[in-house]
Parts: sequence; structure tokens; C-alpha cells
Amino acid sequence: MKQLYLKTLLVCLSFSLAGCGVHAVETTPDTSFMTATDLHYLSPSLMENLDLVKEAAEEGDGKTIIYGSQLTDAMIETVIHNHPDAFILTGDLTLNGEKTSHEELAEKLDEINDAGIPVLVIPGNHDLNNKHAIAYTNDGVQSVDSVTNDEFVQIYHNDGYDDALSRDSDSLSYVYRLDSGVRCLMIDVNGSSILGAVSDTTLTWIEQQLKKAKKAGEPVLAFSHQNFLVHMDLFTDGFRIANGDKLLDLFQAYGVKAGFSGHMHCQHIASRNGFTEAVTSAISILESHIASISIKNGTLSYQTESVDVDAWAKEHLVTDENLLHYSQYARDFFMKAIYAKSTGSAELDDYIANLNAAFFTGSVDTIQDEPELDDQIAHMDDTMMAVYLQSVLKETGQDMNAFSISLNEN
Repeated sequence: MKQLYLKTLLVCLSFSLAGCGVHAVETTPDTSFMTATDLHYLSPSLMENLDLVKEAAEEGDGKTIIYGSQLTDAMIETVIHNHPDAFILTGDLTLNGEKTSHEELAEKLDEINDAGIPVLVIPGNHDLNNKHAIAYTNDGVQSVDSVTNDEFVQIYHNDGYDDALSRDSDSLSYVYRLDSGVRCLMIDVNGSSILGAVSDTTLTWIEQQLKKAKKAGEPVLAFSHQNFLVHMDLFTDGFRIANGDKLLDLFQAYGVKAGFSGHMHCQHIASRNGFTEAVTSAISILESHIASISIKNGTLSYQTESVDVDAWAKEHLVTDENLLHYSQYARDFFMKAIYAKSTGSAELDDYIANLNAAFFTGSVDTIQDEPELDDQIAHMDDTMMAVYLQSVLKETGQDMNAFSISLNEN
């Protein structure tokens, strides 16, 4: 099962950062915001049988599901401490769209709203009408209620929807104007009439919003769960917005220069035709990335950091050793879950594990070249893994955790 998941990952995994676009105007206001993605929150009330939860997590990509509540609390404290102008969660808020999980998460996010920091959310592909919404009980797994589009908006009404400048009629997309004058274009393709794609109705609405922003002289930031760009040839279908080129045409026409998204679970940055997209890795896996984005003097800067769950646990007098050493726990859990098959060489096994972790955290540039081991990878019996790892090895050496661009250049 573990290998089946991995092969599915290798075939389907495409970097999910459907992003934050910025329209260049003569004077770009200074602002800052934070973004995270793929929290995959599961209510503790749905985890009666932790062994079942852990087993399911180990068959996935190493999400630390059983500590989702504590991770969320640490994330919230991080955001409040930094006090950005907004906090944006770009989808896959819940593990599999459980209504109870959505309701609990929305209540937690109110702490950020109450601190005077607007929270903006959009759904991911796991969040709506999910038939796999389950509870892990001592009697086995049991189906639980998921949420409809309308219920999602009702639950997260405080998180962007109530105060939206405009809402799309054909999806859960909306525009939110920050106090700085920056407009956040929240693009949804999971509650859309065409799943995974932006409908013609929504494209028309998006262009109308870009025209209004241009007329008002205000920059636009666009966010989505799925990606705008193809980040690697192996990872395309099901991850990039299906008709993303139409969005890119609009972004180019209206000077949108940057994008931010999730869905891929990997940390990656790519550029095409003057548009740069940063995919933030899933906060629910190793390193627990959250990104800070600032706009100052017309320059947009992006930088990831890790939510320090270890420090949060110590501050709150937690006794669970896994939480007190969460960064190591999350890394070990990821290593165990993502690829457990031995090649027969301990040296090669360690190299593959570290290379894979580096890819997910956007730090392949820190891995020392090992020509002999690279050659062994090319001749592995597991050809799917070999193709995947060879793709990783072709990465440019770029730091995938930071970038800066000018928003005022044409």
C-alpha cells in the first residue's frame, strides 16, 4: 500500500501553489501578510482510535495528523506574534472535509481575527463534499458529514466571505481589500462548476476585478489552492489549474507578477513569462512551513520559516515528548511514511531519504553531489522512484524558500 501511494504520488504529485498575483501600479503600498497551506486539520473528537489514524498517516506522505490541533495552536500564536496585515490559508484546511473539523478550525481561526488580523481562506480539493470524511473509532472507521459550498461559506463567514469586496457567482472565489489598499483575489476551483478549472463565468469575473483594481490604482494579490504553473514535468495533471494558461494570459495583460498556492505539499518556486509562483509546502509535514510576504518600496519578498511547535509545547508545559521535540518527530515520521523500501545499501537509502526530504522542504540546493550514488539511482529496480529522483536531481540548485521581485517594473 505504501508503494502504491508513492507511485500515485510520483505520477500525480504536482506542485500546488495556485497563487498570489500582484498587479504593478505606479505606487505599490507597503504591506505584509503570512500564508500557509494544507493544514489537513482533523478534529480530535474524530480520533478515538489513534492507532488507526497513525496507520492511515503512514500510508500517506507523512502528515502529522494526530498533532494537528497542537500544530494549529502553535501556528495561530506565530501569526499573532508577527501581526501581519492578513493571514491566508490556501486550502485543504481539513483532512477530508469533515464538518466537525471545519467548525473547530473556524473557531480556532477566530483568535487571529480577534487580534485584528484578517483571516482569508479558500477551500482545497479535500474540503468540500468529500465522501472520504470519516471518524477513526474503536469500532473502525465511520463516515461523517462533510460540507457543501454553502456550508463552507457559513462556517468561514468571518474568514474573508462576510467582508468580501466582490464574490464570484460560479465558485467560492472572492476579492478582499486590505486596509493597505492591496486587493486579495482568492481563486477557487474546488467549489467551481468545473472542478479543477476556472469556468468562463469566473474568468469574466476575474477580469472585471482586475479592471476595477487597475482603475482604482490598487495592486492585486491572487491566491488559489492549485498551482498556476507547472513546476516539474512529472507533476502536472490534477495539481495545476486545468486551464491555467487562461489565467496567466489575464495576469500578463494586467501586470500580475507573483503567485502563492499549495496543494503540492512540496516547497517550490518557478517563473514563466514574468510571473513568479511560490508553492508553500504543507504545514502538516516536516518543517511546518509558514511563509511571510512583504511589499516594501515596490519590492515583494517571500520567505518561509518553520512554526516552532517545540517552543510552543515548552511554553504551554506540554509533557508529550513528541511535541517537545516536534521538529525531529515530524522529520522522522515523514521519513518513515514517504519511502520505506530498502535498496540493499544503507548509504543509498540514507541519500534517497535525505534527498526526498530536501525536495519537499525546498532545500535540494543543500544536498552535496554524490555522482556514484546518483548513478546507482539511475539503475534502481524501482524505475518510478528512479525517474522521480532523477527529476529532483535536475533541480537548478535554487533556494526554493525565498525570492524577491520588483512590482513596479514593466
